[in-house]
Amino acid sequence: MAGRLTTENQSAKKQSMESQPVDAITTINRLAGSDPEKVALRHGVDELTYEALRSRSDALASTLREQGARGAVVGYWGERDLDWATAVIAMLKAGSTYLPLDPSLPACRTS
Repeated sequence: MAGRLTTENQSAKKQSMESQPVDAITTINRLAGSDPEKVALRHGVDELTYEALRSRSDALASTLREQGARGAVVGYWGERDLDWATAVIAMLKAGSTYLPLDPSLPACRTS
């Protein structure tokens, strides 16, 4: 009977964890603190560690805030790569809303 309760408790705990929102910024910062050299992102042969991702996104978020991006919609026009991922995270850290802009469109259609 005790084994059955354990299984039920584990199932309830798992369901509870699945229903809670995940804060990506907190998670990245936590992983950068606990395992900074672990690879966070890969794009082709390029890699970015959690520490590098945190450092790069913090620097860009600071610049975005200085430029008045808090509460603003910020577009990104470019390929999806490590710079794109860093920029999206920086926008969230800066309190901005990310607007994806399709790089296959002419520049005049994205402004």
